[in-house]
Amino acid sequence: RVALDARWRPTNGALRNNQGARRAQARPRANAGFGGRKRLTTRKSHGKAVCLDLDDIDRQILAALQNEGRLKNRAIAAQIGLSPSACLERVRRLERGGVILGYRAIIDHTAVGRPFEVWGEVALVDHSPDAVKRFIDLLRRTESIISAYRMAGRHDFLIQSVAESANAWDALVNRVADEGIAIAAARTSVVVERVKHNAPIVFGHPSHGDAGTY
Repeated sequence: RVALDARWRPTNGALRNNQGARRAQARPRANAGFGGRKRLTTRKSHGKAVCLDLDDIDRQILAALQNEGRLKNRAIAAQIGLSPSACLERVRRLERGGVILGYRAIIDHTAVGRPFEVWGEVALVDHSPDAVKRFIDLLRRTESIISAYRMAGRHDFLIQSVAESANAWDALVNRVADEGIAIAAARTSVVVERVKHNAPIVFGHPSHGDAGTY
């Protein structure tokens, strides 16, 4: 356990530093139609949308909602030149299609007494389905971990934690050891400053040669 703690612990230097609804056609007030393109369609893989067909109106709606998630339907409709009913149908279709996953408040973790933010990269010794599932279950049960990802590369997981102090990370390390989950390697980095965070997805346009952000 001592060796495990040494690999996981940040260094002192780092510490410093609904489908039955009537489908309204999005048409006229200001070219509210689909511009000759077919309706939004999605294919699902493991519950996730993997192929989308968005037109310019859809992208304008998404841009507006990313900028202000509490924006009322009538305000969005007025902003992009749609009737409220047509705008609402498009928003609902984006929600049903898995494009819009939800709406929530973004909280400053330091303002609620969680100033210690650390990112950890973890590689497991045992990659069997049972071992991976046990580690994922542990991550999901740990309140201080606000995001976790399975990765391809040298490490298996990327973990983000916010807490009052480094003690929360130490508690996670101990819990992992207590549950018999063997760690092959781990690396931690303490966040000194967030330079860019929760930025909106920017929609370019293929005709502008910006297909990478479209």
